[in-house]
Amino acid sequence: MNLTLTLISSIRSHLSWVRMYLITLILAWGTSPVALAAGFTKIADTSTAIPNGVGNFDGFDKPIISGSTVAFHGGAGIYVGPSTGGSLQVIVDLNDAIPAGIGNFTSIERPRSSSESIVAFRARGSNDQLGIYAVSMTDGTLSRIADQNTAIANGSGTFSGMSLESASGSTVAFSGGNVGNSQRGIYVGSTSGGPLTRVADRNTPIPGGVGVFERLGQPGVALHGNKVAWTGRGANSQVGIYIGDVTEGSIVRVADASFAIPDGIGTFRSFYFPYLSQSIVAFEGLGDNGQEGIYAVFAEGGMLTRVADLNTSVPFGNGNFSQLFFNGNPSVSVSGSMIAFQGLDSEGQTGIYAKSISKDVLTKIVATGDTLDGRSVNGLRFGIDSLDAGVLAFAASFTDGTSGVYTTSIAVPEPSSLILGAIGMVMFVRLRSNQTG
Repeated sequence: MNLTLTLISSIRSHLSWVRMYLITLILAWGTSPVALAAGFTKIADTSTAIPNGVGNFDGFDKPIISGSTVAFHGGAGIYVGPSTGGSLQVIVDLNDAIPAGIGNFTSIERPRSSSESIVAFRARGSNDQLGIYAVSMTDGTLSRIADQNTAIANGSGTFSGMSLESASGSTVAFSGGNVGNSQRGIYVGSTSGGPLTRVADRNTPIPGGVGVFERLGQPGVALHGNKVAWTGRGANSQVGIYIGDVTEGSIVRVADASFAIPDGIGTFRSFYFPYLSQSIVAFEGLGDNGQEGIYAVFAEGGMLTRVADLNTSVPFGNGNFSQLFFNGNPSVSVSGSMIAFQGLDSEGQTGIYAKSISKDVLTKIVATGDTLDGRSVNGLRFGIDSLDAGVLAFAASFTDGTSGVYTTSIAVPEPSSLILGAIGMVMFVRLRSNQTG
């Protein structure tokens, strides 16, 4: 009984101190960086034998992940393995025949996108064959999405070029056209075949703008479900990020050069790659006077939000970010409301960071100079489909000349869990102090 009264008295005497601690914690929550505590899993490295090939992998490009499967380009093919580590298998290489083409593939480019069922990629064959293809991750079935014999939907003739493929389910979106007759557009095709669907082309009016699109999907296209996002341009320097609904045929503007830069000065001057999940659309935006940043908005609408810009402090790094825009090298990935991105700190150190659009907490994942797998990191790479369901896949190079593909779980802690943990810690420490004092 006496011990219980003592504990109650001690709790009451320190209640105001606890309140002040919690208030400080809550106020600091919005800006406090969080270091990643989760471990890393090796998928493959330069000591890993090439499945059905000769020797070991000699390097890796940006990996992609969907569900529990990681895919990456290595050597002359595309390989997959479980995100938790384990046996690898080749799903397509130069020994495979081109679907609806002639002969075998002569080159297979790095896959940009995957869904839980397919990996989409661009590849070439002899006699200048070029196409967008998909390969099943379950049985290795190859499908042609579009090639130079494919009719342009709602246009004339066939494609002379296509690129920037993005996969969702069994469908693939891409940017393509015919240089000879100045056609260009965004199209969606299925692994089950059939005609393509046009999402937008140079005859499509610009939402919220004047006239029609002159350029579409250059440099980026993103597909999720029945929604496609792209960068579009029109006359008189019009530029913006747009989303089209494949089913309804509607198009909406996400942001353009008339939009104010969140937490910046003036309006956007240019946009780069769009990134799309079931919850958000994100993009890299540029403004005057060297402004650059990553911005996002919920897909169903709402206020445009800054994810990070050059005024953002680098968590567990040096100063503020010095670079977030890597022209020609998209380094952002989204899943749900989570955004992962690459940035340089004030001393030029490269890192991968993550943030939820619904929480103002920036998390460090990994950076150059860190020790990973017993080696010192000196380079990092990841791409537009490298994040899924809280798991990030990335490629790392090391100071000893080796490299590998790794995964790690990203978890931004909930404010409530931190506060409850703090309450427990404070009460335990203070009570222990009284009992031993």
